[in-house]
Amino acid sequence: MEQGDFPDEDGRTDLVVPVCTAWLEAICSLKIKGPSSRKVWFMDGPYRVDLDAAQDGHIRLRFIEERYGLESGLKDVVVDADNALRDLWQADGQVLHECRSS
Repeated sequence: MEQGDFPDEDGRTDLVVPVCTAWLEAICSLKIKGPSSRKVWFMDGPYRVDLDAAQDGHIRLRFIEERYGLESGLKDVVVDADNALRDLWQADGQVLHECRSS
């Protein structure tokens, strides 16, 4: 998921485990249940990512900022679902490694 940081502001304080868990649940749900939509909310700030199943095993990610009921689409990308899942498993493994090292 080398599309850049989101949100790209300094000082983000999202909790790593809940965000990784939400990503994994959303992507696994899209892969298992088929065409549908999921939302992943960030813990800190008015940001979310809308995930939609796309064709040929891909997922469309729409990065959204929502303030006062108004949405701004910040980024819109399509990624391979298997690659996204593999990247997330790798990130989760790194988080687990850091937790065990502390």
